[in-house]
Amino acid sequence: LLTIVAEVSEFVSVPGLKVAASLLLNIWDNVQGVDIDVLACLRLAERCAGLLNFIVQEVHAMGNDVEEEMKEPLHKLIETFTQVRDLLVKQARRPFLKRYLKREENLREIAGCDTAITDALSQFSVRSPCTSSV
Repeated sequence: LLTIVAEVSEFVSVPGLKVAASLLLNIWDNVQGVDIDVLACLRLAERCAGLLNFIVQEVHAMGNDVEEEMKEPLHKLIETFTQVRDLLVKQARRPFLKRYLKREENLREIAGCDTAITDALSQFSVRSPCTSSV
C-alpha cells in the first residue's frame, strides 16, 4: 500500500492521483477499525489498492501527459474511493449491536462498493491483462 502511494507521488502532475492516494490511505486506516465483515472490507481495500496500482502503471507507461484523457475516469475513481471510505468510516463508528442487526444491509452496501470499483475500472479505456486481478 505504501509502495503504491510512493509511486503516486511521482505523478502529482496528473490531477486526481494524489487525492486517490490520500483516499486509499484513509480507506486503509478505517478498515482497521471494522470488526464485522472484516474480510469483505479488506477485499474492498485490496481492490482499491489494485485499481490505483493499475492506474499508476498505465500513467507511467503513457507518460505524465495524460491529464485530459484521465480527467473523467479519475473523477469516477475518486467518487468510488470516497464511497468506500465513507462506508468503512460508518462501519467502524457504528455500535456493535447496530452493525450486527444491520448486517444484511451492510453486505448490500459492501456489494455496492464492489460494483462501483468495477465500474470505475471500466472507465479507463486502456485495458491490460492485469485488470482481471483488480
